[in-house]
Amino acid sequence: MRTYLCLGTLVALTALTACQNPEPEVPVAVDNQAPIISEVPPPAISGGTLLVLSDGRVLVADADRDRVHVVSISPARFDADVLFEQGVEPGRSVEGTEGLAHVVLRGAGDVASIDINSGDIVERRHLCTDPRGIAFDAGTEQLFVACADGTLVTMPEHSDAGELERRFIEPDLRDIVIDGNKLLVSRLRSAEILEVPMTGAFVTGRRAPQASGSALPNVAWRMLEVEPGRVAMVHQLSTTEEVRLTAPDEGGGEDGDSGAPYGGDGFCEPAIVSPAVSTWDGSSSPTATRMSAPTPAVDLAISPDGLIAIAAAGARDGEADVHFSNEGDNNDGGDCFGFDAISTPGQPVALAYLPDGRLLVQSREPSALYVYSAEREHELTIELSGKTRFDTGHDLYHRITAASISCASCHPEATDDGHVWKFQDIGMRRTQSPEVGLEGSAPFHWDGDMDDFQTLSNEVYTHRMGGSKQSDARAAAFERWLFSTKRAPAGSEVDATMRADGEALFASYGCITCHAGSRLTNDQTVEFRGKRLQVPSLRRVALRPPFMHDGRTPDLRAAVLDMLDATRPGTDYSGSDVDAIVTYLRTL
Repeated sequence: MRTYLCLGTLVALTALTACQNPEPEVPVAVDNQAPIISEVPPPAISGGTLLVLSDGRVLVADADRDRVHVVSISPARFDADVLFEQGVEPGRSVEGTEGLAHVVLRGAGDVASIDINSGDIVERRHLCTDPRGIAFDAGTEQLFVACADGTLVTMPEHSDAGELERRFIEPDLRDIVIDGNKLLVSRLRSAEILEVPMTGAFVTGRRAPQASGSALPNVAWRMLEVEPGRVAMVHQLSTTEEVRLTAPDEGGGEDGDSGAPYGGDGFCEPAIVSPAVSTWDGSSSPTATRMSAPTPAVDLAISPDGLIAIAAAGARDGEADVHFSNEGDNNDGGDCFGFDAISTPGQPVALAYLPDGRLLVQSREPSALYVYSAEREHELTIELSGKTRFDTGHDLYHRITAASISCASCHPEATDDGHVWKFQDIGMRRTQSPEVGLEGSAPFHWDGDMDDFQTLSNEVYTHRMGGSKQSDARAAAFERWLFSTKRAPAGSEVDATMRADGEALFASYGCITCHAGSRLTNDQTVEFRGKRLQVPSLRRVALRPPFMHDGRTPDLRAAVLDMLDATRPGTDYSGSDVDAIVTYLRTL
């Protein structure tokens, strides 16, 4: 049985203290189910791990079990099974030439080239700390890989055919689509698409989803090609309205009203975060359609006749978790789609359509591939692995509460959505990231007003999101999983001399007074511009624009200038000093 704790904005959003927000005590049910703790904490859901090969077979990447399967659908059979070492996290994949497929190994920073007939690993190349998207150009037989740190790698399909090329574009790269003589590269947090030439480290154009009423687009979970010159993206919309910290009916409302301050009051009545689909072509502005599904909606697929399918990984057991709409329906930004939906037996993390219109749904737990007819009838289940990777903390993080959002809604992939929220009686607060390594970092929130994780859970999950109060054991299981999400430093390829100069300047300007140690923070609450604020970690900071507690600075250079102005007024520093510090910060 599953339960549904959500971090939502647990780490990111700042709460009122009890004395600031006195409320009567209301009896709250406690979820006392015994937690299930996986020996190895599973990674956060990324989506997009299915690939239909040109011969009709399917490549399935399993990030939880560090495996890649190649299966035939008709008849159902395993053709290849590739097992990697623990923690490599197979992700996006692309088909190459001569029976090869190339799979991104996010946890290892590699790309593995696999023989799709034998399952042999032909080659494995290290690229960057956190590779995400991958594309293959058959004309030049080149692979393009987008890394989180902003590096775009171009390399021949076989290493003996030449050297790889690295270009720094912009941080937070996600998916790649080849569009004629240029590349379309999405960015996770901003949900924008960068137009980049095949060669050269410059951006020639930008495309961004439309805002929808009082909501801004962010978190580009998945981008793919619909047809030449046309792409689609499943992303999120986050409210720009003031976010309540109290609700008229704390016990739950009527007619689908969650009664929670964070919303989710019924069909097409969004919470503070909702999913959306946007499409672009080369000649028109993007169209955006808000969905009725819960977040996170982690993947999309386009059928041969233009049907859009969306995987909602956060849906509760038995509720609709794959939603459908014809491309172009209700694209005025005001309506939502999702009237047609199905409930699958598992937790969908990836979708793909076969050429005959059948839908494939990959489930992470249990590990299975479900085949649905064009009429959406469940035809076949292919069990991929009998090894369970269920973990109470992981499940609590991704499943929705009554407010129809989950922890992963504001903290996709255990990082952050880059959104700046306007809170009732508090003001502007930017979402923070769990992946910096939270163990030992209490108190939590920008204001440092949450003494421990159980306090955090009670305030945000129970009070703001209308969920059940979690027992100490369940909160500890959640805390254990969340603390395991720490990722390696961003590790950009930078000039070594400039990096060393930047590190020395970082120390000489006194930045290490607050930003030191393995987490690059002293975990103190300090006075800053008239506010008591928790010192944030600078781990992977370059990936998280905008910066500061209120998102006031759009890029890392502006953030350095802002901090120097605030902490060292009147200090004489040069532009080259700032550039060196920025170079150093990009490697943390």
